[in-house]
Amino acid sequence: DVNHLQNQAIGNVLPSAVAKALSSPGHRVVQLRSPSGRDIARAVLTSNGDAYLVPTSLHGLGANRTYQLWALSRGEPVSLGVLGASPGITLFRVESGMSALMLTAEPQGGVPAPTSPVLAQAGLPTID
Repeated sequence: DVNHLQNQAIGNVLPSAVAKALSSPGHRVVQLRSPSGRDIARAVLTSNGDAYLVPTSLHGLGANRTYQLWALSRGEPVSLGVLGASPGITLFRVESGMSALMLTAEPQGGVPAPTSPVLAQAGLPTID
């Protein structure tokens, strides 16, 4: 019950946090696109490294699968989070050395390295 309440509280706060990020100076928005060019999600990046993944056309996965967000950091994939089978807005961090975001569908619980094709990706602006 506590986890459910915490998730509800976070879910209620994140849309306003995204709106605040979109109005902050220096924010950037990148579109995660499928290999065919379809918009799947957008990432709102703030100047302090906080970022929000906002799904736009993610289909729900089966109970034994989860979306997982990755960054390409110095040429290696690094997990930024296991998002669940039907994710909403997700908070994550962007650090120096990260050059791209990628989204995959993985086994429930996530994996240490991608095991499935990239469903969507976006380049990241250079962070000093």
